[in-house]
This record gives sequence, C-alpha cells and structure tokens, in this order.
Amino acid sequence: NLPLYLTTNPDSFMVEALAARGMEPSRELCPWNEMLDGMPPLFEADPATEAMVLIGEVGGAEEEEFARALAASGARKPVYAIIAGGATRGGVTMGHAGARLHGDTGTIRSKTDALRGAGVHVFTRMRDIVEAISAEFAPD
Repeated sequence: NLPLYLTTNPDSFMVEALAARGMEPSRELCPWNEMLDGMPPLFEADPATEAMVLIGEVGGAEEEEFARALAASGARKPVYAIIAGGATRGGVTMGHAGARLHGDTGTIRSKTDALRGAGVHVFTRMRDIVEAISAEFAPD
C-alpha cells in the first residue's frame, strides 16, 4: 500500500500498471475539484501513504491551486503527477468537466511549472511516471 491517488477515473491505466507491479493504493480518491487544495495536509498526515499520485488534465486551474496548497502545507512526502491533454489548443472545451483553456491558466505549461515549483515530480508520459514510482516503491 502506498500512493494516494487523485484521479478523475479510478479505473485508470495508472492504477492497473502499478497493481501489476505489486503496488496497491492506500487510498483511491476522486475528489471534486474544490477539494484538491485541501488534500496536502490529509495526505501528509496519513501514515498508510508514502507518496501521492496526481492525474490531472489541461483546462481549469485546479492543479495550480493544488500546487500552491502543497507548497504552503510544507508536505514532505513525494508527489508524482501527469497532466493529460498537452496537445489541446486554447479555447477548446475539455471533456466532461467543460474546463477551458484561457490564456496562460490551465495550460500544460502553467500546470507543469506550478507543480514543479512546489516540488512535484511531473511526467509527460504515463510509462515514465509508472517507471519512476515503481523504481522507488515496488516491492522487492
């Protein structure tokens, strides 16, 4: 048991790929976007969780708000993230949430920069994030 998953789809490839390597999540959460910024203190206080995995998407500003909350919380446990939708053009409505890209907010770059600035390990390919988590936490 290790990562705390924050994802809009708990049946994602990420969960399956890590489970195939012997890693089961300590928690699988699909928080409403308004809850993301409240997660760092809960994650840090959870003794069953050693790392957090954030699966985000372009559009909206939730991941940027999470990054600010993470930095302000002083959390020390590692956070891994991947942001989907890097090829999306501005002004396009995204998926079920209807999130939109507006200017410099909600872009792959703004989210990546904010998360990295908060100390998050950000990846652009699913394979790379799974390998990094496996290298750190897979059972022997």
